[in-house]
Amino acid sequence: MNVYTRFYNILADLIRWVEDNTEEDFFIKYRGISRAYVMKMNRALGALFPELIQQETYQTLEIVDDDRWDDVFFERLIDFIDKCKEDKKSRNNKGDVLVQLIHKLDKGLSERILAGEDYLNISKPVNCLNTNWNETQIMLLPRCRCLWERNSQGKQYGSGLMNDMKSMYYIRTEDLKGYELRNVFLGKTFFSYRKKLRIGVSPITNKDVLKVSYYEKENSVYFSVNGLRKPSNIRSRMRNILQKARDAGVDIMLFPEMLGMEVLIEDYRGMYEDDWDGKYPELLLFPSIWNAHSNTCVVTEMDGTELGRQQKQNPFLYDLGKQEKAKMRELATEAIEGLEPDKTIWLFHIEGIGRMAVMICMDFLERNYRRILLDVLKGTFLMVPSFSTGCFDFENVMKECCQYDCSVVWGNCCSAMNLENAKRENFNNIGFIQFSGKLTDSVGKISIEEKNRCNKKSCKKDCLFINDIPLEADGTTRERREFYVAEKDLL
Repeated sequence: MNVYTRFYNILADLIRWVEDNTEEDFFIKYRGISRAYVMKMNRALGALFPELIQQETYQTLEIVDDDRWDDVFFERLIDFIDKCKEDKKSRNNKGDVLVQLIHKLDKGLSERILAGEDYLNISKPVNCLNTNWNETQIMLLPRCRCLWERNSQGKQYGSGLMNDMKSMYYIRTEDLKGYELRNVFLGKTFFSYRKKLRIGVSPITNKDVLKVSYYEKENSVYFSVNGLRKPSNIRSRMRNILQKARDAGVDIMLFPEMLGMEVLIEDYRGMYEDDWDGKYPELLLFPSIWNAHSNTCVVTEMDGTELGRQQKQNPFLYDLGKQEKAKMRELATEAIEGLEPDKTIWLFHIEGIGRMAVMICMDFLERNYRRILLDVLKGTFLMVPSFSTGCFDFENVMKECCQYDCSVVWGNCCSAMNLENAKRENFNNIGFIQFSGKLTDSVGKISIEEKNRCNKKSCKKDCLFINDIPLEADGTTRERREFYVAEKDLL
């Protein structure tokens, strides 16, 4: 075990103890501690661990792999921690000291975390920094910088240990509620040195393309999607839209729910190989694939390399129309999406963006699941592919994400207007981009009413909507950030 892993494991153990042995108001009081008390703790820690804390200034020294960190040092450190834990009479004060030690270790390891040597470009996948997560039930993760996240890190909404951790954050595995977490760490070159992040969204088509069937199981009615009508048309549209995205300089491309096929990904890889010097999007979220009781969005890099497969976890309840009820012999008024989800969440850690996740349609609306993505995983960028008969609920939920400095892209599919109970007026807005945080705070609406673009009988062009998320302050006031996303006519 190398030096850094030993420190990560000690940190995880410390965090677990603090979580289990501090009262609810502990961190409120900790935030108000005096400078004199902080200096007293620093003097005590500096005297015990001069390798970690500079004794004259009490500044934290960088932790690098040198001869300071021998077995004797770690024995002293662990012995001190154990004595603090055992001192029941002054537990509150010892808790203060241990929290201060956590912050010192977090700062001392910050350069190592920034370099990414423990989680980037290594031979085997890394799910967290510490190896003792099974014992501690703590997953320690690098806190990739999010350029629009405010410096307060949520202090105004609650107090906790993570408020003052800068280079790392952690997840208590019990808070995952039975979900498995898969972390993907992307290189720093993905979106480096950009002033803005260009987002592309396409509804693909308004044609009635889904082959849907209904079945009864254990006294409930379900629906499943059994492929697409005219898949060659979808393939052709996808090629055109991806070429538009290349020409428009799109960084991240989002497609809707349920219009996917594995062959679309293979088609794209062929396109990229034939035009390898073309600037295609750095990240692509392909239309989700409905197959074998799963609804899966495949995320790839620019060259088509697969990064993850996020399954939909929460089924959609479809309100059956009159004709559909008649077909079902009035067995039910609603049909449940026939999912057998894998209980896995993929989290993409990207410098500049923070933590990106894919929430397929109903996953974004389901309150308890959303709490995991926002409160536990600290998501800062949510991509929401959808196949929905309306936008109202999505727009409302997006507003909640603002307090988390979490930006959201929601993209719907015009094809959903073919559902029996769909209302044409609910499709005026086919997507939203919610900007949040310190750079801007507003909603961009993707409107198919612009230029009288389409109607239910025709689909005039392979629509691509683009907009930019600012990655640095541009002097524009928040009040002036309201806008509509317009299509770029690139062909």
